[in-house]
Amino acid sequence: MSQRPAVLGMPRGRSLPLLLTQMLGVGYHGTMVQIALDVFPAKVTLPSGAMLDTARVYVADGDVLVYTAGLDEPALMLRRPLVGHEGNLKSGMSLQVEDGVVSVTRSKGCGCGHPLRWFNPWRGEQRQVVAM
Repeated sequence: MSQRPAVLGMPRGRSLPLLLTQMLGVGYHGTMVQIALDVFPAKVTLPSGAMLDTARVYVADGDVLVYTAGLDEPALMLRRPLVGHEGNLKSGMSLQVEDGVVSVTRSKGCGCGHPLRWFNPWRGEQRQVVAM
């Protein structure tokens, strides 16, 4: 089996995404989001006291993000810097933000058929799971 010829000065056996990664020193799309928590379906209590029965909660790049199903697309209900946290997903988590606490517990079920099930606010960006 012969190797493919070099195209536009690209060495044989190399792919364009691999070359871009090596040249730029980053992922193919150039950006990386660090996700410490992704909970869906979740029951959430916001610092204002509002309760959300089915939400998706992320802790990403140091921020707490809470999404609910909107009319046409998911709605961002809260975005605040994470100050601290305690608890776990089994018994419930408390995410400390600047103006109070966001309480998160995992809801029962898998959320099948819900618009937030496959929601990804970072389309085209690489995701890296990190510790909280």
